[in-house]
Amino acid sequence: MGIKYGDLVATIPFTRKGHMYWKCKCRCGKEKDIRDAHLKSGASTSCGYCNYHIDHPLAHKSWDSMNQRCNNPNAPDYKYYGGRGIKVTLHWLRFIDFLDDMGDPPICSITGSRYTLDRIDVNGDYSKENCKWSSIAEQNRNRTNTLPEGIKRYSSGNRRN
Repeated sequence: MGIKYGDLVATIPFTRKGHMYWKCKCRCGKEKDIRDAHLKSGASTSCGYCNYHIDHPLAHKSWDSMNQRCNNPNAPDYKYYGGRGIKVTLHWLRFIDFLDDMGDPPICSITGSRYTLDRIDVNGDYSKENCKWSSIAEQNRNRTNTLPEGIKRYSSGNRRN
């Protein structure tokens, strides 16, 4: 069968106490029996037990921080992101879609630090095409205030006249 309802794939129909049910497999891997009427009405779209934020804490933290920076005017860095017009693709409104596109961030084998979400074009929106996981060193090179290679910045005390 394989009919998709949200994060569920309904595979085997059966009857229980006079009601039609489906054996369903959730995107998270859990299986659950769900009434046909609940699937068709949209009342059930997942197993209800998904713990994406617990199973993928680093990716979830990056996703949440990205949304705060772009969508919450009270967030400390909003002025640099949402305030500048940087948006999050509608496809990433749900964490599971972000996780499907980006996966979990890698961990540096030398330092043990996690990679963070980085936009390839610092003036572009957050989307699969414009994002990657980067080390802190890569992030620091990809900033709006980073000068092109070969140009030196002098502090007021070192300035040449």
